[in-house]
Amino acid sequence: MDTLNYLPSDSSSSDDDEDDEDADQPVDGATVSPRPPVNGTWRYRVGDILLFTAAFFNAQPGGLNGLEAPPMRRDRTGIIRTRTRERARGANRGQYLYSVLFNDPAITVPRLPLDNDDDATFLAET
Repeated sequence: MDTLNYLPSDSSSSDDDEDDEDADQPVDGATVSPRPPVNGTWRYRVGDILLFTAAFFNAQPGGLNGLEAPPMRRDRTGIIRTRTRERARGANRGQYLYSVLFNDPAITVPRLPLDNDDDATFLAET
């Protein structure tokens, strides 16, 4: 019987393993978004709790029901209350919009485009 002897018997002599070091690293749960952006569908669900950084509240006056005022700009959480899809015309053409209930003070802000906003991070679902 013939055998093939083209594989090295010592695995440490292989140079190909060096290229795959990053692929062998474990995936850290903190680096993987449980709600990654997906084109053509909703990113967040009703009841999801999001963390909004202070940078999120740098908006034009009146844009966030008073939360954009300089003394009110701070990190806070919010809960997705409703989701709506913008019609094909207008400024938010076809975007997925969310109404968010913020805490302290309890204010609901409607029609926020959050799907690609880096200042809004998923925390948990209720």
